[in-house]
Amino acid sequence: MEKIKMDLYKKILHIKGITPKDVEDALKGGQFICPLCLKRYSPKYASKKEAFLTMDMEAREQWLSHICSTECWESQL
Repeated sequence: MEKIKMDLYKKILHIKGITPKDVEDALKGGQFICPLCLKRYSPKYASKKEAFLTMDMEAREQWLSHICSTECWESQL
């Protein structure tokens, strides 16, 4: 499932003009590229497991959707 999710993430970014190499470089550096604002950012927690051990919903969402912040999400509504 994670591979399918990651492939979809890369395809969405590619449609928005982000090259697969840019995505790979961000991921190798421990970062994501937000699919909404296209900003490159570091998630609040270093791993999905660590984020899900907290009650921090924004940190969890970073690992699920790769959206950078609540503000970014709300700006798209």
